[in-house]
Amino acid sequence: MDNGLFSFGGNIGSLVQMAIAPAFLFVALGSVLRVLNNRLTRLTNRLRSLEEKLAQPRGTEDAPVDQEFIKQELLDLYGSRRALYRAITLAAAAALLTCLLILTIFVDDLLDIDLVQTTALLFVTSIACLVGSLLLFLREIVLSSRRLYIVIRRRIAPSIP
Repeated sequence: MDNGLFSFGGNIGSLVQMAIAPAFLFVALGSVLRVLNNRLTRLTNRLRSLEEKLAQPRGTEDAPVDQEFIKQELLDLYGSRRALYRAITLAAAAALLTCLLILTIFVDDLLDIDLVQTTALLFVTSIACLVGSLLLFLREIVLSSRRLYIVIRRRIAPSIP
């Protein structure tokens, strides 16, 4: 069946060209996943550090432990971790959908099946997952910035309004 949009009449070079844009999207999603994973690693290390401090009831004479402040920071970090987990899940879903999109482009032409609507749905869903992932990443950045401001205000410069 010649649907016009994806039919390349056996010209594999044209078919590969059609799959290049989703392939670039897939590479970009890999970069997004790497950034999200790096942030999650740092956040997890910070969580462990604070949980260890919380386990020491008094700390040291030079550095007493403010239990309530640590508990609040832990709650904030758990919120950030939740946002990062969701962002990673959506980015991974977008990558999976992009792989399916590339596969669908080839199946459409090679088996001469009309999968234009499926291809469009996969593309739109993949982009929607990417947008959701980036919005959650932005949310995590806002949470981290707010947390940093609170830490600076409380420990370094209590006179900052």
